[in-house]
Amino acid sequence: MNNYRNVIRILPDKNLSREPKIINPKLVCEKIEDLIKFVYYRLNRDGAIIGLSGGLDSAVTASLAVRALGKETVLGINLPEFDSKPIHQKHAKRFAQILGIQFKRINITRMVRAAGIYRILPLRFIPTRYLRNRAVDYGKYHFLNNHGDHLLQNRLEPPKNKWIAKGNAYAISKHRLRMVKLYQLAELGNLLVVGAANRTEWLTGTFSKWGVDHCADVMPIMHLYRTQVEQLAKYLEIPDWIRNKYADPDIFPSNLDKDSLLGGFQNVDEILMIVENYFMMKDQNNQSDQKNQNNQNNQNNQNNQNNQNNQNNQDIQDIQNSQNSQNSQNNQNNQRDQNIRKEQNEIKSEQKNDTNNGKKLKLYQFNFHPSFLEVKKVLYKKFNKDLVDNTLALIEKSAHMRVSPFHL
Repeated sequence: MNNYRNVIRILPDKNLSREPKIINPKLVCEKIEDLIKFVYYRLNRDGAIIGLSGGLDSAVTASLAVRALGKETVLGINLPEFDSKPIHQKHAKRFAQILGIQFKRINITRMVRAAGIYRILPLRFIPTRYLRNRAVDYGKYHFLNNHGDHLLQNRLEPPKNKWIAKGNAYAISKHRLRMVKLYQLAELGNLLVVGAANRTEWLTGTFSKWGVDHCADVMPIMHLYRTQVEQLAKYLEIPDWIRNKYADPDIFPSNLDKDSLLGGFQNVDEILMIVENYFMMKDQNNQSDQKNQNNQNNQNNQNNQNNQNNQNNQDIQDIQNSQNSQNSQNNQNNQRDQNIRKEQNEIKSEQKNDTNNGKKLKLYQFNFHPSFLEVKKVLYKKFNKDLVDNTLALIEKSAHMRVSPFHL
């Protein structure tokens, strides 16, 4: 089993393109719009569908889809349930009206209830939203006190049947049902599913695997950190009532803010950039070292081949000289004894030196990154130690979420 411990490549994610910290919004928009158009026509779709949550990421993504395909082509879907907050539903509808796109709100409470999700936590027994909010706030306070800054880490490796595991199942199952409903509508209408996950969520595992924030036909802003998405939102003139709102996944009655849970998007994004740049440099250095090693091996092989060729040429020359000497002696003998004997045989010998150069198998070794010890030293000088350790742990523990199912 230990042979498989390093099969996950943690960073960098080579599937994601890179943008500078301060982006060129116009250029980024053009590239994203080209991507949406390419996938749209490549899959031969008749429209696009986007899950509009009322938050920043989906608002930016919807705006980009409208710019790429036109407002008459895009359908915004809001999928609230029993625990969803009215303010987000209101913002989703209002923003769809600003874009001029089609909008539908489908309440999935019955789906969630039928799946038994509300039975996972005892919130269903609390009669009012206010009391449910207070209960969740108390639970959040309790967990933060017990888990400190490691709540998101522990969420990725929860003990079975504990409250944190139940909270996972309660929350993530809702996003998975939203994904099912979104794809059902997409398949009925031959629509392109446009996702809204960003790079910060992707690298820290703050998304729902196989949920509505993971599964899509195209992820236009996946290569952008959250702070870069905020830059893009300003350029796209996303309303302030969306831009200034906390990043709430809207899966519990109470408010959850990814920004505060992660330790601040600004700090976390800077850490992620430094880490990715570090490993990019490591990869480039490894590739350069490998290239130099290959060049050296090729040069050595060429020198060995030249030496072998020189030796072969010398052997051939010696043979030719020996043959010439023998022929000269024979000619002299023939001249002296021309009437006595005739030349019967002329001996010709050829010497061949076959060198068996067996082909060596080229072994491709996967260079897995070592521990974060080197980059930690750099980060500790700039950021709080707990924040650095927490972010790096999130990157490492969520790596399995960024790969397809394991297979041989």
